[in-house]
Amino acid sequence: MAHEGEFLINYLREFPHQLGQPMLATGRLSSPKDWMAGAEAYAQLFEEQPVHGAAMLSTRHGLLINAGTELDTALTGIGKPLFAALHTRYLADWATLKLLIEQSESGWRTDLNRGLYGIDLWGAPEQEPTTHYLKQGEKPVVPCAGGQWGDYDGNGASDTPYVDPARWNHDVLRPLLIADNMNVDGANIDLCGEGSWQLYSEVFTGLGGYYERKYRLQSNVYVRYTYWDTATSTVKSEKIHGHIFTGGQEFTVLVRGVDRPTYNPNNTQNPQEWMAKRWGYVQGNITPTNYPMADALRTSVRTRMVQVLKDQQKQFYGSIAARMAQGGDPLQVQSKQLTGTWLAWQTYVALELPLSVEHDEHLRAQLYGDDSVLAGQDTLLNVEVAPVMNDVQDMYSLFSLAAAPPAYNILTDLAPAVTSRADRLKATVDASLDAQATSGGPEASAWTEATLLRLRLSMPQ
Repeated sequence: MAHEGEFLINYLREFPHQLGQPMLATGRLSSPKDWMAGAEAYAQLFEEQPVHGAAMLSTRHGLLINAGTELDTALTGIGKPLFAALHTRYLADWATLKLLIEQSESGWRTDLNRGLYGIDLWGAPEQEPTTHYLKQGEKPVVPCAGGQWGDYDGNGASDTPYVDPARWNHDVLRPLLIADNMNVDGANIDLCGEGSWQLYSEVFTGLGGYYERKYRLQSNVYVRYTYWDTATSTVKSEKIHGHIFTGGQEFTVLVRGVDRPTYNPNNTQNPQEWMAKRWGYVQGNITPTNYPMADALRTSVRTRMVQVLKDQQKQFYGSIAARMAQGGDPLQVQSKQLTGTWLAWQTYVALELPLSVEHDEHLRAQLYGDDSVLAGQDTLLNVEVAPVMNDVQDMYSLFSLAAAPPAYNILTDLAPAVTSRADRLKATVDASLDAQATSGGPEASAWTEATLLRLRLSMPQ
């Protein structure tokens, strides 16, 4: 069976020492195929020219037989302890790579430039990020109608109300808060306010057709969502949550009966002024009525954020694949380490069980097929299977291009697949070794046995 490992025999001779196992041989070994080709040609020469061979004072048969015997001893010495050590090394390499991927995911979620602030890429948009506009301390309340608050106290500055919105529950706004953090469609959240007067008493005086009306101040604070509406190509703003404080200031006015339908209390008392003047008392002493607003917008943004998070998943998968190909990146280094361990394991199996590899489809599939142990990245030695099926890097690359990635992190499925495939290969190899121990000796002798016999038979008598 052709395999690159046959030409790295002296690396493979020494490699077990790295795993705490004895080396296959203390001296250098011949490459199995090189030795076989040379020895077969040499034996053929003496078979075809026996007279010439008999006339020679000495031949190289002894050297070739010694080299073949040393090679046979080394290859038949590959056994369960070495395969157990390779299995352990492979799982340790995978555990390190898995940890690096998990750390990369954590870094992705906390990268300030992405604005995810810790949310799970595979979670629903109802998650609460570690920070957002409504949990960052006191915020100014700007006039909902635009402009600025007046300078009602005469100090030369606008009397802007401030409030800490964290005092209220805004769980229903979580998809919009995430959108604001991530600047999805230019999203921006702020607080706006407007004062108004609420009529709470009206009594007919009986004098001149006048009615006595009593109004109380209503201070309205809204969470406002501003965004780019792609359907109309315009910037829109909608109030998405209201906090209504009733009280803190009142006034009484006489209104003629004929003016009742058209009377506007704002022309008598400016509610914006009184909201600003009384805000300190109002927010400290009056419990507001709180309610969500803009149901249609909130539903629309939630749907949008489902897709945004899926896009983030694909970008994350793509970043893992890219980093595995980037020289010097910890993911590239570790995926290469995993690949190296797997290639060594694969090669030792091919050297120790050459007949089983050729004829046992189950073992062959575990080495080279769709069910093979996963490498960390592509390698030219893995040529018998589609690339996306046999290494971690291409798994991530594949899902980065998926139209609809799974609803969960692919590492959830990948981790048990990696370990279970490794466990199954170890069990299969152990079973083959057990079987050969009771059925005619080690398969590794197939590399040298026939050629050694031919060499001995071709020796001049």
